[in-house]
Amino acid sequence: DIIVNVEASVSGGKLLPVSDAIIRLGDYNAACLDDHGLFQNNECSMGGWDEWRYCAWLEAFVRVREQLDDKRTAAWTKKFIDSGDHFMPMCIDMDTCDGRIPNHATWSHVYMYRVGQIFKIADYVNIPGDAIQRIIASQTPDGCWREGQSAGGFQGTPVTHYNLTT
Repeated sequence: DIIVNVEASVSGGKLLPVSDAIIRLGDYNAACLDDHGLFQNNECSMGGWDEWRYCAWLEAFVRVREQLDDKRTAAWTKKFIDSGDHFMPMCIDMDTCDGRIPNHATWSHVYMYRVGQIFKIADYVNIPGDAIQRIIASQTPDGCWREGQSAGGFQGTPVTHYNLTT
């Protein structure tokens, strides 16, 4: 079994099997989310990068789901779906992409899409999926998305790091 060192605040400084670490971190995430599926405060939030946290936790859930008891599975599932309900209006409102990648919104769409796949929620797959297709189509011929404006007057700076969203 692979062993991982997790922060003392989560594991008490002990070495844990990866699945135990994932479960403890998942419990921490679940405890940090309010009734709308949002991280409650700055102590729990990643300061604007929560979309990545949702995605990572969801993918970790898929890997440990068989090891979770029914109560924990139900609690985490509710949190995933509640957060999806929060992101849905953004997915519906985003009906154009001007060639500059909306990075945070794209990750929210990816998260929603995966929630829909995993929990078999058609709207969570279809609505974000349409937006993701528009975002993918906005990739420039040189293989990048653009973000923001640059001092050089270009239609934004090439951002290859965000290519990971596909």
